[in-house]
Amino acid sequence: MNPDPERKKLSGRKKTLLWILYLIVLTPICLELALRVISAKPYIQTDYHIEVSPPNAFSGNDSLGIVLNPGTFDIILNNKVRFQTTHTRDGLRKVIRPDSLTWESDIAVMGCSFTYGYGVNDNETAVSILQKKYPEYKFDNYGVIGYGTLQSYFQLEQLIENGHAPDILILNFASDHLERNALSKKFRRAMKIGFDRSLSTAREMMISAQFPYLTEAGAEITYEHWNELYEDWWGRENLASVNFIQTQYDQFSDRSRDLVGISTDAIDRLRQRCAEQDIKFVVMLLDNNESIRKLESELRARDIITQQVGFDFNSPEFTNVPHDIHPNARGQQLIAKRLEEMLKKEFLHD
Repeated sequence: MNPDPERKKLSGRKKTLLWILYLIVLTPICLELALRVISAKPYIQTDYHIEVSPPNAFSGNDSLGIVLNPGTFDIILNNKVRFQTTHTRDGLRKVIRPDSLTWESDIAVMGCSFTYGYGVNDNETAVSILQKKYPEYKFDNYGVIGYGTLQSYFQLEQLIENGHAPDILILNFASDHLERNALSKKFRRAMKIGFDRSLSTAREMMISAQFPYLTEAGAEITYEHWNELYEDWWGRENLASVNFIQTQYDQFSDRSRDLVGISTDAIDRLRQRCAEQDIKFVVMLLDNNESIRKLESELRARDIITQQVGFDFNSPEFTNVPHDIHPNARGQQLIAKRLEEMLKKEFLHD
């Protein structure tokens, strides 16, 4: 007797469904096991610990991302690096000035935490070192942690609007800024996940923060809210497969963008505003790699003055490595020396 065709068809469908279910269940398991065999791992977060006393040294800002709150603060990085910092009423890192200061020109030094002097006291920053040596010039330190070139652009716009445009603007540029100006996936995670976990007050402090970035050269400046910056996929810190897929996705996303072109455009916007205001402008390239060399070539093609510093952020002699990569007091002295060489070459002889 022949089997019922309908029953046979139903049995075939059940087998197909079972195979599909097996594949759905077994494929991720096999992928996880295969990745473990080749030593792939779940994401391992290297926590960075920050203690700030009093805790309100920084706050979120809707166009700059982060701003400095006035006051004097004690900061400890990774339970090892201790320093005291003072923020002025204007939201700048304090520059120690000699009593004899009678300046002829204003020099604005802009950049990120390397310019700010994260890890050293007020009198040990490169800007304070130069101020002591050249009392005939007024140096201001506009460096803020996490800043890229677009924040410097907005700082200059504010100075111009308030009638306080500097005579000379020095932009300290590190390779990290390539990621920041484009708000790459790598930087998004470092800022959102890393900052959240390193500072207990970060989530509350950054509630209103928005970060400026360019999607491509020539694009309008857009913003990303703190809460939308980045989120790890479910299971990333437990499953090698999830970490592998998200890492590949992030890297593909970043590789598809012209980070050097974006930063070149951001710096050129700053240069144009300086030219309109008759401000002398120079870019100090703090570290040196293939991307920085490509950037330097693009900037020189636009007649932008550049100067190599050649700083090694992994040097235990000039940084707080292994506890922190920021320049120590000796590192700040080295940066001040390179800045002085550039000033003598380009401006101080005028």
